[in-house]
Amino acid sequence: MKHNVRLEVPRIKAGEPCKIGLLVEVSAPELPVTEVVRNPQAIIFLVDRSGSMGDGRLDLVKNTISEMVGRLSDRDYLSIVSFDTEVEVHVPMAKVGELNPTQIRRDLMPLQPRGGTNV
Repeated sequence: MKHNVRLEVPRIKAGEPCKIGLLVEVSAPELPVTEVVRNPQAIIFLVDRSGSMGDGRLDLVKNTISEMVGRLSDRDYLSIVSFDTEVEVHVPMAKVGELNPTQIRRDLMPLQPRGGTNV
């Protein structure tokens, strides 16, 4: 560990009390870079696109999925399914490394709230 200590001023008057600042800098040693290894995951985004998802709710879901797609490992699997009164598979289950994240984002943008919820 490295440390550096400095006074706020270069000199103080002898025999007189005064307040000064003290700067202490501490640097932890660098750790070796280790890669975090995790097992591939299969992620299915099931998107409710019924009428109740208006007022920006569905946009929030689409933005979240778009953000997540870019954070997944190429070894993960992904599928995107939406539902209202009907079910649509937008991205069949596939390895992320075989998908085009830009195209996935483009395909999500037209989704709009519609219909009812078919549970």
